[in-house]
Amino acid sequence: MVEVNFIVTGFGPFQGVTENPTSMIVNNLIDYLCKEGLSSLASSIRTLPIIQTTADDARTQIDRLEKEICEERQRDDSIVYVLLHLGVNVEGESFQLETCAYNEASFRIPDEMGFQPSNLPISKGAATGSQLFTTLDVPELVESMNRTCGDAVASSDPGRFVCNYTYYCSLDKCCNQKAECLFLHVPPLSRASLPKQLHFVANLLQSIDEQVQRTHGQPS
Repeated sequence: MVEVNFIVTGFGPFQGVTENPTSMIVNNLIDYLCKEGLSSLASSIRTLPIIQTTADDARTQIDRLEKEICEERQRDDSIVYVLLHLGVNVEGESFQLETCAYNEASFRIPDEMGFQPSNLPISKGAATGSQLFTTLDVPELVESMNRTCGDAVASSDPGRFVCNYTYYCSLDKCCNQKAECLFLHVPPLSRASLPKQLHFVANLLQSIDEQVQRTHGQPS
């Protein structure tokens, strides 16, 4: 069995969203898993300080993650790291599993530091608008989630705001450390309660773990 370490991130408030459900998911996830009898899964997860909804903090947090994973892999390169980034789509009605991110920052509103780029590349080493894709099998995960939870869709458009910025940085940096990476857009709390969102994320983590076990080693 492969050892899988999950790293789960969420965002703080931003314009129009005073309560970001992803902060609430991250802050309650470990307790939820333990109460659901999933202590083993809970023990494989670490959550990060909530990312401020700014390009600067997103890059800082991802750079720090890359460094930590690199140092840990030097001690033990058998661990598979999975980064699950959570963001909210304020107009969403489903749980969107994002297949890719774009090398473009075109913020429809300023981030929380007042930064509002237009058609700016996130990485100068790639063409503006070019894509990076997760190596996880998103269609398989969507099918699995619709069997257990429903309301899951694959998406190829994570926007061009801080969510996409974070996802692109993560795919660009952390995949250099052989880490898997996925971005999940959740709907607002008005469309999916916190218990439903926690239930979805818990099942998604289990589905990812099963897929990683199958693709990186022996089935669990």
